[in-house]
Amino acid sequence: MTTQTLTIGRRRFVLVSERDFQHLQKQATQNVVRPEFAEDAMRELKAYRKTGKAADWSDVKQRLGL
Repeated sequence: MTTQTLTIGRRRFVLVSERDFQHLQKQATQNVVRPEFAEDAMRELKAYRKTGKAADWSDVKQRLGL
C-alpha cells in the first residue's frame, strides 16, 4: 500500500489510492463484532468488576457457541 502524507496547517492527512482505500473499507466491514458477543462481553466485565473473579473460559465459550 502506497501512502503519502499531506500537512495543512497543523493537521496531517494520509493519502491512499482509491483501490487501497476500498480494500481497507472492505476489511473493516468484515471485522464487525456481532452484537450478542459485545453484550456478553459487557456482562462479563461488569461481573468481574463487582466480584474481582473472572468467569470460566469454557462456560463463556459454551454460551457463545464457540
